Amino acid sequence: MKEDRSGDLHIPAIVTVGEAGEGFNVANLLLSSKKKKRKDFNELFFGEDGRKIEDSGKIKILEGVRWSPSSMNSQPTRVIWEGNQVHFFCKEGGMNVHYIDVGIAMSHFFLRASQAGLKGKWTKIRHHPKAKGRYVATFMIENE
Repeated sequence: MKEDRSGDLHIPAIVTVGEAGEGFNVANLLLSSKKKKRKDFNELFFGEDGRKIEDSGKIKILEGVRWSPSSMNSQPTRVIWEGNQVHFFCKEGGMNVHYIDVGIAMSHFFLRASQAGLKGKWTKIRHHPKAKGRYVATFMIENE
């Protein structure tokens, strides 16, 4: 992630689209031993004061983040949704590629939020007291 002179954030992301092909595939063979189960929603996403998120609109948006692709199905993205601020974190102890995974998750969040009619912009705050890993960025919702 890179901040330019105007303060705008530029987040690298790779989006995979398509269907798995048929036949033998070395990548699928290597990855087939990895568990295919996604992490529990409440392990990844937190509301104010660490509470569960129960709002169905927020859950629908965050499910897009939960199902976004990540390297080795690691799901390193953690999110705290506080009022009109949605904070994104990268799980500690991960590989550098996890920041790409978080960028992919952020793009899925942005697409789902846009579909739900939420407008906003990405920003970076200097510190978050309830961090769930290494802080990456915050989406500031402008019309909630």
